[in-house]
This record gives sequence, structure tokens and C-alpha cells, in this order.
Amino acid sequence: MLATRYHGDRDIRVDEVPEPGLREPTDALVRVHLAGICGSDLHFYRAGSSLGFAPPERVGHEFVGEVLEVGADVRSVRPGQAVVSSPSIADGTCEMCRERLYYACERGLGFFGYSGGFWHYGGPVEGGQSELVRVPFADYTLVAVPEELADPERRPALVGIIDVMGTGWHGADAAGVAPGDDVLVIGDGAVGLCAAHAAVARGAERVILAGHHADRLAIGRRLGATDVVESRDPAEVGELVRGLTGGHGARVVIASVSGDAPLATAHAGVRAGGVISCIGLDQAVGAPPGVDWMDQFLRNLTITGGLVPGRRNVPHLMELLAKGAIDPTPVFTHRLPLARAADGYRLMDERAEGVVKVVLDPSA
Repeated sequence: MLATRYHGDRDIRVDEVPEPGLREPTDALVRVHLAGICGSDLHFYRAGSSLGFAPPERVGHEFVGEVLEVGADVRSVRPGQAVVSSPSIADGTCEMCRERLYYACERGLGFFGYSGGFWHYGGPVEGGQSELVRVPFADYTLVAVPEELADPERRPALVGIIDVMGTGWHGADAAGVAPGDDVLVIGDGAVGLCAAHAAVARGAERVILAGHHADRLAIGRRLGATDVVESRDPAEVGELVRGLTGGHGARVVIASVSGDAPLATAHAGVRAGGVISCIGLDQAVGAPPGVDWMDQFLRNLTITGGLVPGRRNVPHLMELLAKGAIDPTPVFTHRLPLARAADGYRLMDERAEGVVKVVLDPSA
């Protein structure tokens, strides 16, 4: 079968590899229908050698597909059923899972398409940008797709709720975005666009999207942002946000990108007593952003956010998708055959005009 593999920094290839099979009674085998290239994948694309990636490893953690086979102990999914996979693996039985902290599963702690300490399930690393994937702990790692979302045209949206919409929703949820709120979203990548979409779906009155790509900001408008700010300058963004919020600033700021400048922008745009929700990934790859702790202290700001919480929000996001309350499809600007995965990585890495997120189709 074909699988996308990391061969070195900026060296992604689609190779013939052995087909996976069931290893444990809790496994399932899934045929992939669509797989996304995540913005976080660009971290190992650019510098996997410094992150513990050992070539050649399979990659990809966003995928939807059909169950082909299940182990003897699997109960929640069956062959022939459409499913989405959580990016992280959870057994569903430990204390963390019982508290719905699936990303912290005591037996899981694994992510598809990540190497080294992230994979503990025997055999080679399983990655979603492939034709087939073996899924450990299938009962809690996979979520069955309801009949009303089984149309193939809905697959890109289902890929979206796995991570980019899931992360955007998590950023809004962690901050407690509520009806009537003013929300500033920093970053116009796929996660930022989905965070703005999530804030709208949660009833925010004003959603301000700050970025620096006119084409992406236009997608943000389609997804419900009431205002867009095309600037990277913290002081300028802060002034514009205060002008739109009666001089106070936004009650919630969702920083979808991390780093010193985005966090400075968050502090510039948040009101006293507000919340900054950090869902960027730089801190996880050795580049923690600077938080203005004096500002946090003097203005009683709450700092929250964190990693996408596995499968926790997937069923709810499916319900919202079925009702038409959300639809992250517009962030998928390019659909390529799996064989062209390297082109997809290059397009996203170069931030080519018109490119936000690439989805790979193994059947094309």
C-alpha cells in the first residue's frame, strides 16, 4: 500500500509499505478516505531531525475512513462503518479517560504520525496519510459517523473537526466564549479560522480576526468573523480592537499561533479581567512564547488553552455539523491525490497564495 513518510527535513515521500494488520484484540483496521495535512505537521517537515523523527516514519494524524476489520474486543465500531479518528489514542478506561481527559490517557499518550516517545503500540509508527491504518484502542480512538453525515461530500468537514476545528473549538471552550462576547482571534491559518468560526457558533457578538493574508481573512468572513484586521503589529491591532469594543478590548483572545509577537498582541487586545486562550504549538517544539506576567497580575487576566483534547469534543462537533451550526469545509483549499503528498507539504510550507489547508485523497 501507499503511505506518506518522513525521510528527513523537507523530504516527504509517498512509499510502498507493507499493509498493516490487527495486533491486539482492541485494534481496528481502517481504510482511509481522506487525510489532512496539519499546520503542526510542518514542524517536523521543517525540523523533524531535532524533534526525534527517525526516517522513514509514517506521518499524519487527521483521517477519516471506513472500518475494514476489528479485533475480538472491539464493540463500538464494526466493519463497513464510516469513522473519524482522534489524533491521539485513548483506551477509555483509565482515570484520565473517565474524566474525559482523553489526551492524557494513562495507557495511550500516543499520536498517529509521531515518532519516538509518542508511539507505544508495537510495529512501525502508524500514520493517517496512508491507504490503511491500524488503530489501537478502537472503541475510544474512533468515533462512528452518523448516517446524516455519511455522504462523501461531508468528508472534508469531518476531517476538519478532528483537529483544526477541534482545536479552534477547544480554544473557545477553554476561554468560556459565551453569547454576547467580544472575541479577538490571532492568526489566519486553518486553526485561527476555525477558532473564529467556533466563537460565532457559541454566540459571540463580535469576532475580530487578526492576520496578514487577505485571502485567508476573506475565508474568515465567510466563516462568520464580523471584523478583520490585516496587521502583525501588536500596538496597531490593540488600538483597532479597542476601537471596536468601546475602548475596553476583547473579553476573550484566542491565540491560534504562538510566539512572542502573537502573545504581545493578545495582551494588547484583551480587556481587564479577560481571558487569553493559547492554542499555538511553538511551546511544544522548544520555543515557548513570552507571557507578560506583570500585565496578567495587574489586570487579573486568565491564561488558558492547550492541546486539542482528543475525542472529547468530536461527538458534539458532529452534532453541530449535522445541524448546520458549523462547517469548516472552507479552510480546505486544496485536494490532492495521496501520491502528491510532498506537493501538499510544499504548498503549505511556502504559504502559497490561496493555500490554507490541503487534504489528501488515497482513492484519487
